[in-house]
Amino acid sequence: MPPLTPQEARVLGVLIEKAKITPDAYPLTVNSLTAGCNQKTSRDPVMNLAEAEVQATLEELRGRTLIMESYGASGRVLRYAHNFAKVYGLPGAAVDLLAVLILRGPQTASELRANCERLHHFADASAVEGYLEELASREGGALVLKLPVFGMLLRKVAVAKFTRTMGTMLGSGVAILEALDIVAKTAGNRTIEKAIYNVRSGIAEGRTMADPLGESGVFPSMVCQMISVGESTGALDAMLEKIADFYDEEVDQAVDNMTALIEPVMLVFLGVTIGGLVVAMYLPIFKMAGAIS
Repeated sequence: MPPLTPQEARVLGVLIEKAKITPDAYPLTVNSLTAGCNQKTSRDPVMNLAEAEVQATLEELRGRTLIMESYGASGRVLRYAHNFAKVYGLPGAAVDLLAVLILRGPQTASELRANCERLHHFADASAVEGYLEELASREGGALVLKLPVFGMLLRKVAVAKFTRTMGTMLGSGVAILEALDIVAKTAGNRTIEKAIYNVRSGIAEGRTMADPLGESGVFPSMVCQMISVGESTGALDAMLEKIADFYDEEVDQAVDNMTALIEPVMLVFLGVTIGGLVVAMYLPIFKMAGAIS
């Protein structure tokens, strides 16, 4: 089955979530589904989908049997329900985990357990990890991926670099489209570069910077919201500088934390290595002395 687009994933995530949280209002109308997709809380990234976009996405999902249509009890308004568990052959707990990952972005097992509480109760983080391992090793293809240890740090570095460079260029009077071109070429990361070019295309079509940034899924929702405030107040360059300052501090703190964790590990490693060398040097001498005596 082809991968889901960000819009398709968001629609499915909302349908799965609302089926558990608001069962009395489920299946959902297009209007309530659009409101759930554009919700400002518990969403990363924050989206701003039009009702027509949601309707077009529903048509795509219906063609893949991932959603079902019904007229509900009233028989007047068309409503939509997900068919995700049946299509992918997954237990309910795994579907709930995927919904929270789709709606909130990358999370640790402990964070997933806490954020899933309203959908499904997991006894502990190890129970969550068990489901995640099954989802990652499915024969039909992995549905989750484990991010590297430095994944979040690299993301923060990318955000700091983008906002710092962009803020400096705008503050120097460089046109926004030209600035985005330069920043994209110096991003050093293809995913970031693609997201920035999408922002450039959106601005050329008359959109704001914040909306396509949020839709990319690369930049945190807080960054997109702060950029939106900067655009509305006419102080985008100053806001970008503030975001860069914040993420520079976050990166410094993360590096300090990692260093503090690595130091004791390195000490133990060196101690074991030196101890092994000492034993290897003196053990033959002790054996020889024992043989002579």
